[in-house]
Amino acid sequence: MTNEIEKYLLSCIIIDSNSIKNNKKIYKYFNNKKNIVIFKCILKILKKYKKIDLITIYYNINNKFKISIEYLNSIIKLDADPSKIEKYIKILKKIKIKKILKNILKKYIKILRYKKLKIKSLTKNIKLEINRIKFKKKKKIISFQELIKKKKYIKTGFRKLDNIILGFSPGDLIIVAARPSIGKTSFCLNICANLIKKKKKSLFYTLEMSKEQIILRILSIMTNIEIKKIFKKELKTLEIKKLKKNFKKINKFVNFIDSKKFTINLIDKNSKKYKMIFIDYLQLIYLKKDLNRNNEIAEISRILKKKAIELNIPIVVISQLNRNSEQRINKRPILSDLKDSGSIEQDSDMIIFLYRNDFYDLNNKNIEIILGKNRNGNTGIIKLKFLKKLTKFS
Repeated sequence: MTNEIEKYLLSCIIIDSNSIKNNKKIYKYFNNKKNIVIFKCILKILKKYKKIDLITIYYNINNKFKISIEYLNSIIKLDADPSKIEKYIKILKKIKIKKILKNILKKYIKILRYKKLKIKSLTKNIKLEINRIKFKKKKKIISFQELIKKKKYIKTGFRKLDNIILGFSPGDLIIVAARPSIGKTSFCLNICANLIKKKKKSLFYTLEMSKEQIILRILSIMTNIEIKKIFKKELKTLEIKKLKKNFKKINKFVNFIDSKKFTINLIDKNSKKYKMIFIDYLQLIYLKKDLNRNNEIAEISRILKKKAIELNIPIVVISQLNRNSEQRINKRPILSDLKDSGSIEQDSDMIIFLYRNDFYDLNNKNIEIILGKNRNGNTGIIKLKFLKKLTKFS
């Protein structure tokens, strides 16, 4: 069987010389010396020519192994599929490992027959020999252009914000924080609505409000119909059609979960199908551990960051602030205002504070988006309008 696999590999290379590019030392797994000679000969030919044929191989081969033209022809006639070359290589490697393992076991069976050895030293020696079997994976060298292409940012939909941060990066933990009733959930729902427009799926854990309340909010954002009108059912025929159409889109692209028994374990490998995860909010997550609240929040933020990296998607977490800002003349939030733990600041890649002047000054209707931390870029402040009746940012 090994000989047949080796011949199929050689046939792949003869059909498509490009298939050898990343596998130039694969002959180390060959058993048949004839096939090793043919493989090395092909490598030499490819240094001079782009294509390989039967006659070129035959006249360039070191023929002390008496490789006949019939044998070479039997390789070419196989008509192997070069797209399956990686599959053939895996099979060869497995066969080689099995052979080495068999030889190790045979060696120690002989030793057991003729020598008295302690079981501990025997098992130790066998383990050492097995650990020496190393088949190194080749490191892929990524070009600068590939690196840029791989870094795919997910736009928030707020042009001013995206100009600074480019968007949310896969693997990032983003904290959205503000004092109560400033618009944290609405801000995240606006980003969620933008993802729906782009036909990108998201997962939204709502631990404070019910699923129905959240859906009504996002419907208001997407349709520009006031929440009060939806609640009171004071709707025109066109508005009802608009709501139904957008409701279908929401059901298709967003999975809202209002689990009161939320655990971090719910964020598993199945969450990989989503482009972004939202959690509303951090201080409502609990671990089944005997920890004080500060240490518990520290552990939660560490796990969330780990999950973001594992799933390679941005996780956006809403967080409360403590009351320190209320005691200051300048009430704009700062990093030390994050509630319960300093490790939130450490684990997160980005911290976005929301600050509404109208909360303190009724004449000012703007909302400030404060970039308190941006691991991969600039910080700063941008201003957006907040349409309270629609819970919409613009």
